[in-house]
Amino acid sequence: MNESRRNKILAAADKDVIAKTLKAGEWNEYRIRCEGPRIQLWINGVQTVDYTEPDGKIARGGLVALQIHGGGVAEVSYKDIMIEELAQ
Repeated sequence: MNESRRNKILAAADKDVIAKTLKAGEWNEYRIRCEGPRIQLWINGVQTVDYTEPDGKIARGGLVALQIHGGGVAEVSYKDIMIEELAQ
């Protein structure tokens, strides 16, 4: 999370939790919830990250994009993407 802005990962999921939760070779559900300074991530219904940004100067808005990081051979597919704005 946030590798390009500060050149580091701010919060990472536990690798053992990911290994138990990820369905290799199948579709996986990935949920991201961003509310104010708080960012939460779930894979297949299991919460993997709950991070709150302590720096109030970091923008709370921006672009949404789908990406995969370089450095390895991978194939990625996306389906049923839904973006929902949270009620104020």
